[in-house]
Amino acid sequence: MRGTQITSRQIPAFTISLIIFLIAAILGWQRLHYGFNFIDEGYYMTEAWRLTVGDHLFQDQMSGAINFSSVMNSIFFRKWPNITLLGFRKIQYILTVCTLFFFSISLYKIHRQYWHLPLLFSIFAFTGLDPVGGTSNLSYYAYQNLFITLYLTFFLLGLHQIKITLRCIFFTMAGFFLWLISFNLLHLSLVIFSPLILFFFLRKWGGDLLYNINDLIFTLAPSIVCWAIFIVIFNITYIQNVISNIHNLTTENLYSPKVLAKINWAALQRIGIVSTYLIACLYCLLRVHFRYFLIIFIAVATLVFFIIDTSLFGLISYPYNYFVLNWPMWFSTLLVSFFVILFFYVFFKILTHRLLSRNEVLVIIIVLPCIIQGISSSIFSASGLLTILDSSIPIVGAIGIIVLTQKKISIKSYPIKFIILLILFAPFYYTTGWSYWRNTYFDVVPEQAVVIIDKGFGKGIRTNPLYKNLYEWINSNAELYTKKDDYIISYIKSPMVYMIAKRRPAPETSFIDAGCSASYYHDILNRMIEGKREPKMAFIFERYPQLAPLSLDKDAHYGMYPKKFTFPTDPFSQYITQNMTFLNQFQLAKDFIIRCYIRG
Repeated sequence: MRGTQITSRQIPAFTISLIIFLIAAILGWQRLHYGFNFIDEGYYMTEAWRLTVGDHLFQDQMSGAINFSSVMNSIFFRKWPNITLLGFRKIQYILTVCTLFFFSISLYKIHRQYWHLPLLFSIFAFTGLDPVGGTSNLSYYAYQNLFITLYLTFFLLGLHQIKITLRCIFFTMAGFFLWLISFNLLHLSLVIFSPLILFFFLRKWGGDLLYNINDLIFTLAPSIVCWAIFIVIFNITYIQNVISNIHNLTTENLYSPKVLAKINWAALQRIGIVSTYLIACLYCLLRVHFRYFLIIFIAVATLVFFIIDTSLFGLISYPYNYFVLNWPMWFSTLLVSFFVILFFYVFFKILTHRLLSRNEVLVIIIVLPCIIQGISSSIFSASGLLTILDSSIPIVGAIGIIVLTQKKISIKSYPIKFIILLILFAPFYYTTGWSYWRNTYFDVVPEQAVVIIDKGFGKGIRTNPLYKNLYEWINSNAELYTKKDDYIISYIKSPMVYMIAKRRPAPETSFIDAGCSASYYHDILNRMIEGKREPKMAFIFERYPQLAPLSLDKDAHYGMYPKKFTFPTDPFSQYITQNMTFLNQFQLAKDFIIRCYIRG
């Protein structure tokens, strides 16, 4: 009876939380229609689509062995051959909502609190699986958030299941998604060790939370079995591709360890500020009368909002020299600051031989694989610390548990708890959401997206007139001068061209940059020729086909990124001019000309 009363008392707060979630969801669904991206999103789509029209995963793809998100995306292309870019974005969004629902069920099972969950996850109802705002699509970043959340969903359900059969099923399902994390990106395979670490941790500090050797076996079995089957099927071909990929990624300047392992001082400064904010709030909660704590909390949160919005009033540099990443970077540092404080808190308790509470153990269970995944991802990605957001759904859930189980907060009424959660997350959620809404990732802000692409893969996307005219020019040339099975080249960093033209890439990668060595390009060209994949058509971009917003205001102006090479001085354009004939050109800006060449 008492449990029923507690549950019913949550209904008013839950209703308000749910309304906020639904509003965020409606706006997030609308946001899917805005912005056309020629670069990253084109890469995610092309590398998957090409597998459904004849290309081989390893023989015809440079990154095939270390990034299997293309395999997963190809399933959707096989199921719906005429799926559009907008259709893919909608699938990503639907998966987000379903994942949030299942993870919320697992949190309710362990915490018996449900009223705050829609509020807590409302940011993801708006941004989807990628709060950075890079794309709204199913990228390997989005899959990270998806799989880590589903892994923890089933792991928590298994941990609290008494029936042996269901317990085994839940841990096996958890293990399957654990394997998918490593399958998505090979360098995330370290996360597979998290159940083993938890096994030893829970034996000593788990209390009544039991995780025995049988549970561990069922959790790890899917990873062992699935990788074994995969290697048996592809054996030498797969291993050779892995070695080739590692060589390419570590020898070229763009992906060398020296570049990827740089210390991001701007991020460290943000971590220091946010950690100070959290420690100050915790100190006031413990030392100050609760009435005054709320006043101080609101004042400090307001200050933090202005610090985030202005990047400490202009004193902290923008991350990666790109201002639109400022806002999601602060959200990322909130999660990192939580890790840091939690680590020292747990270390202090263990050092002083104090027992960890059940809720503290549950939070450790949730954040451990997220920390491992976050570290692996941030080291091996040019996005650095921002990739922590690709584990953000479980971490936000863990923060919610920690906040609501604090002694001074847990005894308060639901309206007070609601206000505390709202104040804590509001500066980070609002600024991240605002950035996501305004930043269409190298396209114009929503108010300036005045045209809609009306045919082909981009059908239904709102963009700017220049992009639409370029889209139609590419599509028209491909339809007039090539056939369905012809190969083409689009260079540099313009992989969406392949999806617009619906023609396969002639090189082994659709994501050709201008910063690699001449020998690297010659190797790609030689393998293209040896594989009898000579292009029928080629599009040459001397600079990245992306707009550089100077602000995110409704009247924002845009620049163009500088030239990456001077045509035709590089190996690719030399090959094109020597073997193909100039057809026509498109002028995207005053000094930005895109050339089209055709063979024969």
